[in-house]
Parts: sequence; structure tokens; C-alpha cells
Amino acid sequence: MLGLHLGCNLGSPCQTRCFEQRDSVLRFKRNLPAITKALEEISEWREDIYSSQASMLIKSICDCKFIVSLLRLSDIIRVMLPFLNI
Repeated sequence: MLGLHLGCNLGSPCQTRCFEQRDSVLRFKRNLPAITKALEEISEWREDIYSSQASMLIKSICDCKFIVSLLRLSDIIRVMLPFLNI
């Protein structure tokens, strides 16, 4: 479902590679509206397990604390970017 909205999958970041973690956070932030839209569609499915999980994820990622944390983290990454590209 997410692939339909993004045109690709987000993928999983490597736990040990700083560059991939940085890119994953920035990619997630950039694609947050499409991710939310995909989750909203899934939350309307008839399969209760998928729809309820999608609803919980929407509630979590649309929470003010989560959004502020994501914005602060992306700001920190931008400040550190010159040092990470060494």
C-alpha cells in the first residue's frame, strides 16, 4: 500500500551505518504525508487486525510530541551533516 503512495518502499535502516540512519529519518520526514495517507486507507480495511494497527500508528505519528521530536531530530541531522560526510 505504501508503495502506491510513495512509488517505492521506505526500507529498513542499517543499525550500524550512520549515513543510512540519517537518510532514513529524512526520508521518513519527507514522506510523512504519504505514509499517513496510506495508513488511513489501511485503517478502513475490513480486516480488523490491520485496520486497528494502522489506526494506532496514525495516532502515534500524528501526535504532537512525535512530530516535534521528528523535526528536532531532522534539525540535528542537518547541523551534523557536514561532519557525517567526512
